[in-house]
Amino acid sequence: MSCQEVIKRKVIYLDEFFVINFIMDFIVLCITKKICKFAATYLQILLSATFGALWSVIALIVPENIKGAVNICTYILISALMIRICNFKELIRGTAILFGVTFCMAGSIYMIYYYTYAGYWIRMNLLSDTELLMFTALSVVIVGMIIKQIMVRIVYGESECLVKIIFNDKCFDLKGYIDTGNV
Repeated sequence: MSCQEVIKRKVIYLDEFFVINFIMDFIVLCITKKICKFAATYLQILLSATFGALWSVIALIVPENIKGAVNICTYILISALMIRICNFKELIRGTAILFGVTFCMAGSIYMIYYYTYAGYWIRMNLLSDTELLMFTALSVVIVGMIIKQIMVRIVYGESECLVKIIFNDKCFDLKGYIDTGNV
């Protein structure tokens, strides 16, 4: 093995590659869901992000002579499958928004990473420690979910009331929300 062959090699840990792709897929799909107002659940988004990250690992380990076909599948078919929309028009719109969100995020991350002090700190401290990186990503996701639950409680908290339903001499006590019918 010559020196040039050694220089061209790079070690990539598939578990880290999977986790990073999973987190990015999850974030992109959540943003796409918000923009398109899709009715996808977080379980569906988690499954889609898992599928997307798994496909990224598969695309990484395939031989060089079929990488072109794998790239076509990755960028077109898998993106369309990750969105899972009912009709073709929404599928095209969702895929376009998915790519738009991806390009905007990639550009923003690149700019922050290379041209700001925060990026310098991330390179020197955060990315040098894998456990810290995984903990930070997991913390961001958990904090986001907690903030969403707090916002739901703030919005629906005032309209929550106790409802008593009597049906065939049986009494049910439930929680309900007052709805004015306005959208």
